[in-house]
Amino acid sequence: MKHPTKSYKIIEIIQFLSLDVVLGSVSTGYFIVKLLNITPNPMWWIVLPVSVWVIYSTDHILDSFKKRGKAIIERHNFYYHYKDLLITFTTLSAIIVFVLSVLYLDKQIVTGGIILLLLIIVYFGAINMFGNNIRNNTPKEIIIAIIYTTGIIMGPLIWYNGIPPYHIIFIILVILVLAWAEGIMISWFDFDDDICDGYCSFSTAYGKENTRSFLIGLHAIVEVSILIYLFSIEISDITFALIILFIMNMLLGLIIMFPNNNFFKKNYRLTGEGVFVLPALAMFI
Repeated sequence: MKHPTKSYKIIEIIQFLSLDVVLGSVSTGYFIVKLLNITPNPMWWIVLPVSVWVIYSTDHILDSFKKRGKAIIERHNFYYHYKDLLITFTTLSAIIVFVLSVLYLDKQIVTGGIILLLLIIVYFGAINMFGNNIRNNTPKEIIIAIIYTTGIIMGPLIWYNGIPPYHIIFIILVILVLAWAEGIMISWFDFDDDICDGYCSFSTAYGKENTRSFLIGLHAIVEVSILIYLFSIEISDITFALIILFIMNMLLGLIIMFPNNNFFKKNYRLTGEGVFVLPALAMFI
């Protein structure tokens, strides 16, 4: 195995391995569980984060082979240099998740997970078969946001065993939009690197200025929608949940509104992905 000449900081390794994303998925999962007032199968707390890690790692591994260790994006170089170890660990993790799911989780969750996995395989297969045609017409930020959100809410909704209240549906939609917006925001900051490495993103497909304008407008719509909802209901647990979403959206909006801020410029990915840890505040509901 060829090792990179560059040494990495711990925070870089955490980000490269998407461990901050994994933490965010657990926090958001807890948020949904708390709002639905259900008790999930304890094994779900293992299956959820490991599944998210497997999906993100697989995506990074596939991307890393395009430049074979000579990418501008350092995450791809990291995955390529350590490909043997990461492929092995990702494969073993996927097998463990599958076994644990079959043995301990409801059949509906296993079936839903398999369907989601097949859709992911079809999408990645289409990208490899049709290349930029698919990438340009379906930037993967929205696909990743749908997969991320679906994977988190699937189990809780099945255990809820019914159609959730409209306020829960609203909250889920906001989480989906925020996950999408965060992915687009990352692509905006990575615009030059993506162009150099030949990767397609929302930003490279629609232009950097158009992307920023779109994000500012999207965050404004989400912020106004949450405010309208907040002022139309009585104070309750949902109020605190909406305030959490309001803060998440505000932080993501501030990053793209002030991209030249030194802190945001250096820590846009850490801040953006760290926003999804805030739902853990639901423990105070």
